[in-house]
Amino acid sequence: MTRRNKTPYPMRKCVGCNISKNKEELFRISCHNDEIKVDIDGKAMGRGVYLCKNEQCLDRAVKRKSFYRRRNEMKKKIIILLLLALSMIFGCQSNKKELSEEMKKKIENEISRINDTASKAELENLFTSAVLNYDVNPEIGKMYFEKLVKYKPEAAEYLADYYYNKKDEANYEKWTKYGAERGVVELMFNLGLFYDEKNRLAESEYWYKKGQEKGHENSEFNLAIIYGKEEKYKEAEEIWKKIGREGSGIYNMAIYYETKKNYDEAEKLYKKVIESGDIDGYYGLGNMYRNLKKFDEAEKILKIGVEKGEFKAIYLLANLYLDKLDYPNARKYFLINASSDANSAYHVGVTYDMEENYTEARKWYQKALSMGMNEAEGRLKEIRNKK
Repeated sequence: MTRRNKTPYPMRKCVGCNISKNKEELFRISCHNDEIKVDIDGKAMGRGVYLCKNEQCLDRAVKRKSFYRRRNEMKKKIIILLLLALSMIFGCQSNKKELSEEMKKKIENEISRINDTASKAELENLFTSAVLNYDVNPEIGKMYFEKLVKYKPEAAEYLADYYYNKKDEANYEKWTKYGAERGVVELMFNLGLFYDEKNRLAESEYWYKKGQEKGHENSEFNLAIIYGKEEKYKEAEEIWKKIGREGSGIYNMAIYYETKKNYDEAEKLYKKVIESGDIDGYYGLGNMYRNLKKFDEAEKILKIGVEKGEFKAIYLLANLYLDKLDYPNARKYFLINASSDANSAYHVGVTYDMEENYTEARKWYQKALSMGMNEAEGRLKEIRNKK
């Protein structure tokens, strides 16, 4: 086979140091239809200039007025805004622990520009600045987004993300709902998911429907699952038939038919999932066989799943051997994850316990207990005096 030479990365010259470099190593500042912005992914339309990702080149470019040569005077204000954003990012990268007073003033000054007099282009560039700052220092990004959200509802997505990372559910719900109510589709999905996890099914259904209406595929997918939980099987089936032509959609249709005790149809669909290359199918089919007491079929399919790397199949196969009182084989598969999974460690202890090897059983129950499996404490008490 003839090997083709890889296409070299395009080279661009930094306006700070005047050295040509791989464009992937540079920031691009673009201008198109009077809109000037930091081109994060390098795909923005229009003419642009390139800058190394360091503070020294930024300083050189500003001193040499390299940016202004390519722009008219009316756009200087926006260019300065972008330069300030880059300057703050470089400053934060060099000292993440604590901001200097000068940097704090720069940030305060830029955030003060977020007001009713700001143009659409300015708000767009301030939003870009906020995103760049958030990636480096979420606390700074949050300050921007709290003011921007009035003008750009998509800022709520970053505020929700901030509070999610802080494990602050009240504020996460507040900002997710704020954005969802103002048409941010991704937040409609996230709010549906939030209520889904809280088992607030009616609210979850409402927001998944909103996302579905906007063409959000994940919202539609999860809406089908909610219908299943609410026993609205007809509605669920309509969605699964619509989206269930590939992978996970078919998998959920299989689950649906299994819950309806239509095992022939479920088996057919699980096999279709496997044929599509989705290894989840091995777990689903093996689990159904196990529940139907078809232990030989379950063992065969789960072993293939384990060989293919299906993590859940390992635990299910171990439990299958436990059902069959085959303790050595059960232990073999529980041991695969016993060093990091408390439940697996506990069940290794169970296999030794059933074989009356209490020394080893105590060892593994103790390990499971140290990993947070409180149930192991009861088993330890039961075999305390056994030898």
